[in-house]
Amino acid sequence: MASGLEKRGPLTMGLLWVTMVTAFPTVLIGVEWHKQGFGLAQVVACTLFGANLLLLYTVPAALIGAVTGKTFASLASDVFGRKGCHFATINVFWMFPVFYGMTALFMADAVTGLFHPPVSMPVLSFIFALLMCLNNCWGFSGVVNFARYFAAPCLIVWVFLTFVRAFAGLAAMPGGIEAMLHTPVVAAAISGASTAAGQAAAASAEPSWPSAMTVISSFIVGFAAWGNEADYWRHGQPKVMSTALPVAAALLIGEVIFPITGWMVAQLFHVTDTATATDVLNKFSFGGLSSVACLVIGAQYFASQDSNIYGVVSAVDSYVKVPKRIILIAYALVGGAIAVWLSITGLTKSLEAITSLNCVFLPGTTVIIIAEWWLGRYLKSQRSDSREDKLEQPAARIRILDDELKAVVPDFRWPAVVALLCAYTVGVVTSGVVPGTEAFHFGIPFLFAWLTGVLLYVPLRLWR
Repeated sequence: MASGLEKRGPLTMGLLWVTMVTAFPTVLIGVEWHKQGFGLAQVVACTLFGANLLLLYTVPAALIGAVTGKTFASLASDVFGRKGCHFATINVFWMFPVFYGMTALFMADAVTGLFHPPVSMPVLSFIFALLMCLNNCWGFSGVVNFARYFAAPCLIVWVFLTFVRAFAGLAAMPGGIEAMLHTPVVAAAISGASTAAGQAAAASAEPSWPSAMTVISSFIVGFAAWGNEADYWRHGQPKVMSTALPVAAALLIGEVIFPITGWMVAQLFHVTDTATATDVLNKFSFGGLSSVACLVIGAQYFASQDSNIYGVVSAVDSYVKVPKRIILIAYALVGGAIAVWLSITGLTKSLEAITSLNCVFLPGTTVIIIAEWWLGRYLKSQRSDSREDKLEQPAARIRILDDELKAVVPDFRWPAVVALLCAYTVGVVTSGVVPGTEAFHFGIPFLFAWLTGVLLYVPLRLWR
């Protein structure tokens, strides 16, 4: 285990993770799913499914960082090789800035919906991209303190109040929550009838369960899977429950309750766009106090991007030593340019495409690291304690992440590199995001990518 790291408790890490997987877009996406015709039962089931997949992924990914004390770049170097790791870590430098720019755009959209300032969306997005980098000047302690003392408490209180009020509002409607679970109410409302004929038309318009599973679970995992969990959780305690409980609580709040809340609010008020949704949620949750709504929403966005920047700074530091302020300024400018570009392409379209790719690239890398971690532990347990057996099975064949058994790292560890590139290919093609691949879009793309990586890596690793 790396020494010199200050270890944080489960409460601190849990509050930090709440700010990293919970943000206003997870409410807005619930509004979008309502607009697309997904029923409440579909949203509940698919968000729970996605959150459980995330839990199975995030706990070992975080635990590796907590146990070894290593950064994501260092772990990737161990598994993929000194140069092979670039296939993995390079994704930090394009995926994180895209998320950063997208978040700045969402902040600008929220401010526009609340205050209607006489400033264009691209300009406002660029301004927020510059402002969001400031808190990270204080390093990980600044990120943690902002999350623990301000952003996370605001999030939790807001979630509780909005969810309870929305649930009570639906329960008071004819048929109550049970009717919402079995009827695609969005389509019924659009068809303009609560009659049997209107409900029959609604039922025929409801998306299928496979479609719901693909769309909803892909968003949940794509939004909340960071890929470089080790960069943050290496500051956490190396215990399973100290990792699992905070992660589970954060995912329940951010990836289950928030989207469901957005769906219920959309059902109550027939909301169909993000700007209107922001204004409605302000009036519904804060009684029209726009300044309070802006403060809470801003706390979420700024806290999540603090963690985003911290991850990028850690990645840059693994390549070259550059003054932190220069990294922050350059990153803010790049994120601002991306925010301006995304403001032209549209929020919903950008969010869906970005999350579809995000859950393939960095998490796909970490899944292979997890496979090596467990495989290495298994192989280590099979070794004899005798010196003779150790000589017969050199560390290069065992290659686990423990320092005492790690051999000299080569430029490329080909089993891992080949498995990773195949996983990327499968995930991108089945996601249908790239023009010309729409015909191959089916199932759950990120799951196909993860399975491809593991199922190729394990036999290649053992054979080598």
